[in-house]
Amino acid sequence: MIWALHGAFGDADDWRELESALGPERLIAVDLWAPEHDLPLRAWARAFNLRVAAVDSDPVLLGYSMGARLGLHALVESEAPWKAAVLVAPHPGLPAAAARRARRQTDDGWLKRFDTLDWPEFWAEWTNQPVLASVGPRPDPPARRARRRGLASWSLAEQADLWSDLKHIRCPVLWITGERDEKFTAIGAAAASLVPDCAQTTVPGAGHRVPWDAPGTFLRLVEDFLRSRSAQP
Repeated sequence: MIWALHGAFGDADDWRELESALGPERLIAVDLWAPEHDLPLRAWARAFNLRVAAVDSDPVLLGYSMGARLGLHALVESEAPWKAAVLVAPHPGLPAAAARRARRQTDDGWLKRFDTLDWPEFWAEWTNQPVLASVGPRPDPPARRARRRGLASWSLAEQADLWSDLKHIRCPVLWITGERDEKFTAIGAAAASLVPDCAQTTVPGAGHRVPWDAPGTFLRLVEDFLRSRSAQP
């Protein structure tokens, strides 16, 4: 089963088209805003791994952006149950304390906007970031408090520096970025070289949001990756 983790300010419905293409028997779209996920990153990873291991003997992790960062935390745990992983534009963490402090200041600014702007204004500012230039309108979401919690406690500023832990990932990984997402493509090239069994793929014409910028290509990449994994002795 594929366990799909959405991005910041996204939700489980973001995976609806992929679930339709793959079949509901193959994909579980995880709602990261549900109360059981209200944990710091490391604690979340341990709890999520235990939950998945209890019900799935052949789990595949799929994460996008924030969900892929969460996924990295799950993958590097010593008791990780994952048999394969597809990661879309994750960040392994900020090694320097100064960079984490700067990111915290940036995210505190976003939290202030989140608290003071109405949703259309906030969403317009959020998606005006160059990395999210292809994102369209989005309805005012439910569970706003949970989304605020995600921005606060799952910020890149709060994330562990996982660069040195990437070598502990024991399953095959497909690391995907978009051609127009130059920052995360460069990060992916450096990170993928540290994972023992990892293929990095850059999707032509896509930006940060590869599954939605190039859905057909993304589906083919995922299915080809899973077929190749199944064909291995």
